[in-house]
Amino acid sequence: MLKRIRRYFAVLAIAVGAGHAGAGPITDTVMVNGREWAQVDLFVGLSWSGINSVCPGGVCGNGTLMGFDMLGWTWASTEELNSLFNYYSGNSSDPNPNLLGPGPGRVNTESTVPNSYAQLFYLDGWRPTSTVFFEGRETMGRTADSPDYFAGIGVSPSFLGSGTSNMAGTNYSDAFWNPGAWFSRPDPAAVPSPA
Repeated sequence: MLKRIRRYFAVLAIAVGAGHAGAGPITDTVMVNGREWAQVDLFVGLSWSGINSVCPGGVCGNGTLMGFDMLGWTWASTEELNSLFNYYSGNSSDPNPNLLGPGPGRVNTESTVPNSYAQLFYLDGWRPTSTVFFEGRETMGRTADSPDYFAGIGVSPSFLGSGTSNMAGTNYSDAFWNPGAWFSRPDPAAVPSPA
């Protein structure tokens, strides 16, 4: 009887740890400039090292995160996120938008212009990962560059901005920060099917 119980638990352990048989595709996405981006709030609560075990160096392989099949997705670097944020900044009504440069850096734009780039971001269907003072919204996610950085975009009545911040020494479980993770892939509709 004991042998049978041990065998049952061994089979159960193999079934739980096996590949991504029960994983589903990420369908909750936003299309931006030829790339499909997963909603950041789908990946809240993951550690940087946990994400890195499935997406080392930003390239996601066979594996799951939060029950999603990650094959074919890219965990965005800070530079890739700067390009994403610059897409909104460059299409905004701001007369002189602050564009984010390559690599980690923080740029904030003080503005209350209704059509500013952070507003465009949320009008595109992005969801916040947290709410801040005065009914503001922030979408923050981990980057592939380093466990010490996140990239985020936010809007409140007195602040519109985007950029990256050093999270060294920050309690990652702090509900105020609540970072998810940024993942994208080429537009599947634009990839030609094999003949």
